[in-house]
Amino acid sequence: MWPGEVVRESADLPRPPGPEWIETHWQRARGLRHSSGSGPLLILDEVQKIDRWGEVVKAEWDADRAASRNLRVLLLGSSALLLGHGTSESLAGRFFLHRCTHWTYPECRDAFGWTLDQWIYFGGYPGAAPVIDDEDTWRAYIVDSLIETVLGRDVVAMHRITKPTLLRHLFALATAFPAQVLSYNKMLGQLQDAGNTTTLSQYVRLLEGAFLLSGLERFSSGKARSRGTSRSSSCGTTRS
Repeated sequence: MWPGEVVRESADLPRPPGPEWIETHWQRARGLRHSSGSGPLLILDEVQKIDRWGEVVKAEWDADRAASRNLRVLLLGSSALLLGHGTSESLAGRFFLHRCTHWTYPECRDAFGWTLDQWIYFGGYPGAAPVIDDEDTWRAYIVDSLIETVLGRDVVAMHRITKPTLLRHLFALATAFPAQVLSYNKMLGQLQDAGNTTTLSQYVRLLEGAFLLSGLERFSSGKARSRGTSRSSSCGTTRS
């Protein structure tokens, strides 16, 4: 529990606010009294929905440092890609990244009474925990609320996807081989309009950045021989 004063606001609104929204709440937090030597805490949720949010946060943060203000700031967001882009573009050297990944087995066990088999089967998604007794509903939640929002919004917003259908088919193919190694050459035989391994490797990197699946480098005992080798795809997703 934070011992000082707290300002918490969310940009998850029907119409995303402009950059001035950040400035307004930052000023509110600056005006709070200091208590317990901790200083006030500003929490901004879904900040990635605000245009140019990284530039505004950088300006306000630098102003606080110049004025020796003891204001702590916590930025939250549901899109790892958009948050990562904002921090790398504007906030280099000014942030510490906290990765909130899927819940661990002990967390799901303590919160929902899950067995180890349930956690392995359903994955550590707390939002879907109440509906695991109805697998069709659970599956719909995972696909519609998690996967589709990333594929249809976050990835497209960050990168120019020339073959969006191929991107989706690549992800679907990876989920058909959970925790297995699937080479790019094998993928080419399974996917229509795949082009070449370069296109597939680019799309794997995009999906990797969105935490949907991961790619593994081909092992080689020598660095010279490992250069130019194709990567393999290893599915790191829950069942869908």
